Amino acid sequence: MELEKIYRGMENGAETIQGNFENTVTKTSNQDISGTKNFLEVPLLAGMKLLDEGNFQLSIVDGKEGQLSGTALNGKIVGFGNTVGNLLGSSGQIPVTVNKTTHEAVVNKDGYYAILIQSWCQPSGTVDGFWYYNFVKNGVRAGGEDRIAGWGSNAWKNRNDGFGIYCGRLKKGDRLGAIIETSISGQIISCGLKTAIFIRLQD
Repeated sequence: MELEKIYRGMENGAETIQGNFENTVTKTSNQDISGTKNFLEVPLLAGMKLLDEGNFQLSIVDGKEGQLSGTALNGKIVGFGNTVGNLLGSSGQIPVTVNKTTHEAVVNKDGYYAILIQSWCQPSGTVDGFWYYNFVKNGVRAGGEDRIAGWGSNAWKNRNDGFGIYCGRLKKGDRLGAIIETSISGQIISCGLKTAIFIRLQD
């Protein structure tokens, strides 16, 4: 409600003044406030912004189209599928896009990224050995803490799922995926990167 104007000689002036007080936000009293309020700037809580989506951008992609199957997959690169959604923040720029031919995720903007990746491997029957996924950049291992999943046993079967995080600085144009490192040469029904979340944290 808008405040009513007070003028000399008006009737019910005292009531109008009281009504105006009741329809203002006070600095110290407890109040219930209804209606939609469009804040043109982000409100602060104890000196901190309640929301600051401008500090990061996010892309979520699936991995169905980038999966592999077959034998002797050691050294093969698995990629990504379709973009599920993006949170652009104040930049208005999508952090990564997927190349539909190579299934690589391509970085659109320089920055420091945290990448969350869920992967899987489905062998045919029981196998003996290990299976690792290592994060790759431009066709080679990214280096550092680039292992994003791994498992092994002298008798494992059925589908195995892994989850890992890669953090590092990436440049516009970098091509991303994961390389298989394994001692298993037998038939693999399917393997790949199920889902990935690319979070661009800062420049």
